[in-house]
Amino acid sequence: MSGALTARARTASRPAGAASSRPATANQGQASGTRNQVAAPPKQVAGPRLQTQIVAAKQPSRQREKSELALASDGVTLSKSIAAPSAARTIPVGVVQGQVAQKPIGAGQVSLEQKPTAASMARLARRVRRAEKRKAAPLSLYDVGARVAAGSAGDHPAVQQLLTSIFQGPSRDEFSGLLDDPFYEPRHRLLVQRNDQTVSHLLLSKRVMQFGSLSFPTDCLSWLGTLPEFRAQGFAGRLLRAAEESMQRDGAVLGVLKTTIPHFFRRFGWALCGRHSQAQAGSRDLLAQLSAGGLVPGQASVGIRPWRQVELPALMRLYNARMAGRAGHVERTEAYWRWLVSRKCFERLYVAVDGVDNFELEDDPAKIVGYLIMREDRVLELVAADSHPHVARELLARACSEAIERDYHMVTLHAPADDPLLKIFEVAGGSLQCGESHQGEVYMTRLMNPTGFLKLLCPELHLRAEAARMTRPCELGLLVDGEKYRLIVSRRSVKLSRNKIGRSYLACTMANFTRLVLGHFDLDDALGAGRLRSSTQLATETARVLFPQLPLWRPPLDEVGS
Repeated sequence: MSGALTARARTASRPAGAASSRPATANQGQASGTRNQVAAPPKQVAGPRLQTQIVAAKQPSRQREKSELALASDGVTLSKSIAAPSAARTIPVGVVQGQVAQKPIGAGQVSLEQKPTAASMARLARRVRRAEKRKAAPLSLYDVGARVAAGSAGDHPAVQQLLTSIFQGPSRDEFSGLLDDPFYEPRHRLLVQRNDQTVSHLLLSKRVMQFGSLSFPTDCLSWLGTLPEFRAQGFAGRLLRAAEESMQRDGAVLGVLKTTIPHFFRRFGWALCGRHSQAQAGSRDLLAQLSAGGLVPGQASVGIRPWRQVELPALMRLYNARMAGRAGHVERTEAYWRWLVSRKCFERLYVAVDGVDNFELEDDPAKIVGYLIMREDRVLELVAADSHPHVARELLARACSEAIERDYHMVTLHAPADDPLLKIFEVAGGSLQCGESHQGEVYMTRLMNPTGFLKLLCPELHLRAEAARMTRPCELGLLVDGEKYRLIVSRRSVKLSRNKIGRSYLACTMANFTRLVLGHFDLDDALGAGRLRSSTQLATETARVLFPQLPLWRPPLDEVGS
């Protein structure tokens, strides 16, 4: 030997299925002034496929072996890495059908004890993508970085920018008009804020809904939206729950909204309730039909002209007379009326004046017997006094003339389902749309306090029983998702009791109960469809009197821009 002793680890014959993958251990000794490495015999390690032989060369004493801990990732095991910059080594990387494949290993490389599979690599790729997404994605709603808060005046610029990003509106003027709502307070806006950024928004508008002879405090929900990059994190649902809590604290009995995604709100207890009612026909076809009905162009019995601010009391009087006894419309105070006409959400407002119009400030407001509100080719509101029914036809003729002058070939009228003008549209070859959905939009309602609502409804139920001359005393039980109510109808009043239903009752879900008490249902259709279940014929007859179907209708003027 020439001063250096070299030891080799030879490949040992082993039984099938045995494998070894262990680096040689270095024994230090001196021979002729040179430090040597001697590799220990390879050690057998149980393994199905791999057998490893490492040929180690002597290394300078100043270079020490470096090793890294094995890394585990989706079933792929990496062995120790030994730094040997000047050593040439070979390693069998696998045994395939009895043949050992040799592959040289350079300095700093690692050897695979187990080959990665396609499934393991796919799992690894998915984990990497999820980790990158978690790093870039915003915090979840339940993290400390995201919170629900009531709005303030200082949030208005950020809110306007947020709504523009989500809905491409409202414009700056329209947003300023919303802030002028006489019932608006900044706290009525609910926001989700993350790191001082507003990412989700909901607006509550305080209203009073007329329901026959009764008035209910109502909250209208609108402008619910979340920035696209923050969706699917539960922000909208959290805002909706916060809104319901706010409505209950403020004493609201009803919550109403209009949406194109009813399935989302249905999960939170909202029920489809309310109908769209409108008609559309050609403007020239309508004029021809009005002429055939006896209306002579140019010979109107009333004068029709643009309105003046001082005539607002006349509009209020006509509106209240038109909506008396109806259900579903908003109560309009003088302040609310002034806000409506100042919002510029319509283009033209005309009044019909009976008799000589002197344009004097002291003119009698009683001379105004009708009004017409238009936006483009849409008649948002057309009201005529009961004492002058022909005025409605003359105002419709004026609307058709305005549409033709502005090159609109069609006219759309929004009116209750029992409005006689809708018949004119039908005879003129137009289309009637009286249903729950219009262009994918539906109305939804939620009873915030079912017991409180029934108590408030009792005087109206007594009036219905009186008008129908119903045989009394009688009772009607209501079984609503396990909750028990009983209406006791006497000659003097209607009273409500809890936890008992009696022998004659109706059983239904909360959603169908909402539709029943608000007059959305036709009782016989609901029973036939299985939405309601009646225990006796007496229960059916009593419910038919107390809960008739009503023409629920909300004038679109209250919704434009909201």
